[in-house]
Amino acid sequence: MPIKSCTENKKPGYRFGNTNKCWTYTLGDEASRKKAKQNCIKQGYAEDPNHFKKEMSDADLTDLDLIDRIELALETKDVSN
Repeated sequence: MPIKSCTENKKPGYRFGNTNKCWTYTLGDEASRKKAKQNCIKQGYAEDPNHFKKEMSDADLTDLDLIDRIELALETKDVSN
């Protein structure tokens, strides 16, 4: 899957792909974890929406309707934050 676990400064996080920023969160803080994952997804989409869609579908995420909903949601928000 293009969303991968990572660590930075001994904090857990998520990254889209192998080389993008590691979005860290506070262990045990569910809101912090969700925000980190959301930022990871936003970054993947903002870099290249078409590549994002392909990567997500290649990652055995076979629900293309779900991918379309993610894409639409991200297009209607400021993905630079």
